[in-house]
Amino acid sequence: MQVILKGLLFEANKSVPTINKNSEIIEVGHPTYSLYLEVDSVKSNGSIEKEMCKIRLNEKMMEKYKVLEGKEVEIPCTLFSHHPIAIFAVE
Repeated sequence: MQVILKGLLFEANKSVPTINKNSEIIEVGHPTYSLYLEVDSVKSNGSIEKEMCKIRLNEKMMEKYKVLEGKEVEIPCTLFSHHPIAIFAVE
């Protein structure tokens, strides 16, 4: 299943897991790449609130979106969860 998230691209971020050992920060593991997208979320009472949505992606895609920070974007996504998800139709 594919969904398209629309919103303001707040930040494109690379993070590397680190540990602090004897006051020295050491990188461990592989870097992860994420987008932070501010989206409109429709609540059950019909109101709309802004929410920050984190989207994981690969390094190649990161380069594409990094230049779009601060702009309205549409991002095709697939759903991934270890738990069941509920999908609601909105107008």
